[in-house]
Amino acid sequence: MLAQGQLDEAETTFRRALELDPDHAETHNNLGNLLRAQGKFDQAVESFGHALARRPDLVEAHANLGNALKSRGDMDNAVESFRRALDIDPENAETHWNLAQVLLLQGRLREGWSEYEWRTKCGDFRSMIWNVDGPKWDGGDLDGKTILLYAEQGLGDTLQFIRYARGIAQKGGEVVVKCLPALSALIQTAPGVARVVSRIDRSVPYEVQASLASLPHILGTEEETTPADVPYLTADQDRVETWRRHLGDTGFRVGINWQGSPSYKADWNRSMALRFFEPLAKVPGVRLISLQKKNGLEQLEDLPEGMSVETLGDDFDEGPDAFIDTAAVMMSLDLIISSDTSIAHLAGALAQPVWTLLPFVPDWRWMLERGDTPWYPTMRLFRQQTHGDWPGVFSRVENALLQRMGR
Repeated sequence: MLAQGQLDEAETTFRRALELDPDHAETHNNLGNLLRAQGKFDQAVESFGHALARRPDLVEAHANLGNALKSRGDMDNAVESFRRALDIDPENAETHWNLAQVLLLQGRLREGWSEYEWRTKCGDFRSMIWNVDGPKWDGGDLDGKTILLYAEQGLGDTLQFIRYARGIAQKGGEVVVKCLPALSALIQTAPGVARVVSRIDRSVPYEVQASLASLPHILGTEEETTPADVPYLTADQDRVETWRRHLGDTGFRVGINWQGSPSYKADWNRSMALRFFEPLAKVPGVRLISLQKKNGLEQLEDLPEGMSVETLGDDFDEGPDAFIDTAAVMMSLDLIISSDTSIAHLAGALAQPVWTLLPFVPDWRWMLERGDTPWYPTMRLFRQQTHGDWPGVFSRVENALLQRMGR
């Protein structure tokens, strides 16, 4: 029932089971997982504690406790729980992966990148291709060798980590990038990229290879050494001019994005309803312009009374290349405000002003508490102060927008 999303029924079943056998550690552990899925993090922590009181060697309960502590923002104790799990089962890839995310959130980058490499052994990544032939690059000089960099995860990850191509080319290598065909045109504009391919065959010779997401680990990236020279992607100039004429120069033009792909398992945490943008739409002179594609567009049909959001037509980014029009439109906007999606990464890579809206516990790359990010100098972060508090986020965004406009 828990796996099927029937949370209330599952909770009833687990509690009845505990009435019959209060000392069954696995049931306490399962109840804890259910409570965490319901957002009842304090109760989840308590349930995992009951499980561990009965079975201190239950590795799953230590790891699950770590995730519950992370969810409520208790990062130091989460790290301790993950390390206890690894004391019992040092080869548990999922626990290493979870530990990596907390370490990176804390800004403990070198430790985090090392743990991050365990992702290749995790179930969530089994559908990805790890059997790229050829020796792995160790970060050294390339001396004329061709290096294959391949994208393994989502669009946002590819847009974020392609920044490393410039420095790798400066090590004397010819950089070939394998990524989704939809990103080929954009990735080809990145400094240092010699060639972009959508698949690997004999026509793509190379001597060494590396995953884009492994580059921070390979190169030992710390906050102060994060390659942050922006822009490192470039919009097509002809399209820039076309969209500039289309948009016109009236008003304060704000591109918005509110929802990511529902297939991402944490999308419920990062996406928000379009209606939360209503206070921004009411600021005199502001034009809200939708950068949303596919998911979430139905919300445009049910806007609060008086709220207006401009759309860019059915042909907007409808070709084979993702983001070509989006990148061009961004160059004519005064500001981009986005949920934690590839739109935010693209705006940052283009060095456009972008405000990224984050949940209480965000994705690892945004760290904690700070309002900026070493990845994107032109990005400002707005964070939930409590779980689910998007209205509070938008209240601060509205104030910041008024200040930006000199109000």
